[in-house]
Amino acid sequence: MLDADDYFSPKKVEDVVSAFHAYPIAQWHFHPLLKIRDSRKNTTRRLMTCIYGHTPPQLIDYRQNVRRGDRMPLLPATSGLSFKRSLLEENLPIPLIFRTCADAYLRLAAIADAPGLLSPRTLAVHRIHGNNLFEGRNNAEIIALHVYIWLSDVTQQYRPFTKPFTNRLFAHAVGRLAAYRGWRYALSSPEVSSYFQSLESPLTRLHCANRALFNCARCHLQQR
Repeated sequence: MLDADDYFSPKKVEDVVSAFHAYPIAQWHFHPLLKIRDSRKNTTRRLMTCIYGHTPPQLIDYRQNVRRGDRMPLLPATSGLSFKRSLLEENLPIPLIFRTCADAYLRLAAIADAPGLLSPRTLAVHRIHGNNLFEGRNNAEIIALHVYIWLSDVTQQYRPFTKPFTNRLFAHAVGRLAAYRGWRYALSSPEVSSYFQSLESPLTRLHCANRALFNCARCHLQQR
């Protein structure tokens, strides 16, 4: 995957293909991005990653973590993601609801379905230039929270076994959205209604609601 604003290092394709040959069981390959913010005055560089200490690329299997509802690490954005064709054939096309951040759908589908590789090598540059569709916008976090709600609803429909994880993600997004914009706004989308209706029992709904309230309160405290 290559975002329109970004570019690969000259060795990226060679490195990814070599890693897949070394680990045939792996279906995806994620690596850090070097984030460069361009301006007329200066250029700042920052490494975007949660991937440390894996040399060479390390085989990782998050499938049980997703089924348990564990907290996931922050994984790279579009230009840090590579997938085997066989995995994409099972997950494309991306649902049209993802008007932005469609990489979130493929990323979660990949780690839920198959083992893959985390590489410490920075093989692409993510450019921030002021006209990005998502990065750097004043309302980027609000957009991301909506994406998490869409992602939770779509994923639980196609992969019911991810429910422990999507319940957590959904409650996180709704709670923080309520903290920023109020509960009426946070609960107004059809995807929120759809997700609540998908919850199996009153106890599960209560647990999800309590977690959303907790996330709302925590977000308020963080803003002080």
